[in-house]
Amino acid sequence: MFRIPLLAAGLVLVTACASSTGSSDKKKDGLRRQVAGLGQMVVPGAFVIFGCDTNQDNQITQAELNTGLLKAFAKADVDGTGVLTIFEYRDWSRASQGSDTALPDWMVVDRNSDRSITISEFQDAFSRIAVRLGLSDENPLSVNDLVMDFQPTIQNRSSPQGGPANGGGKGQRGGRRAQS
Repeated sequence: MFRIPLLAAGLVLVTACASSTGSSDKKKDGLRRQVAGLGQMVVPGAFVIFGCDTNQDNQITQAELNTGLLKAFAKADVDGTGVLTIFEYRDWSRASQGSDTALPDWMVVDRNSDRSITISEFQDAFSRIAVRLGLSDENPLSVNDLVMDFQPTIQNRSSPQGGPANGGGKGQRGGRRAQS
């Protein structure tokens, strides 16, 4: 049942790799151009931000974001305690976004790691996303600001470990082992 799609995908990949000639960099650039045409993806948290567009003009202002986040938090806070548990956050994510991975991770939102999300932490997390996308008092966000081009990374395979040829970088495996 899955053989035909897998075979087709493999054939496309083999054809893409075989059609590239020249140096390794030219092959990578060609593959990047082919993969870049795959489309766009929604920024995590974008559906929540877009849901704050109360006047439905496809522009989200700072005021709309603030009001919308208060409403979103109230909806997620099922037990009405004023804080979200991990279960409330996960359930709200699934119900409102269709997935519990469509939102920023629980630990990113719970800034003080006390295993609960306050309204302040909730607003801060989504406001940081909105500001990173370009929201300011003078500049509302448009729907186009909430999507980004799919940009896959191609791993450097010039070393046996698949990492940088110099033995790894900060936080990566590789390099020399200490001699005992």
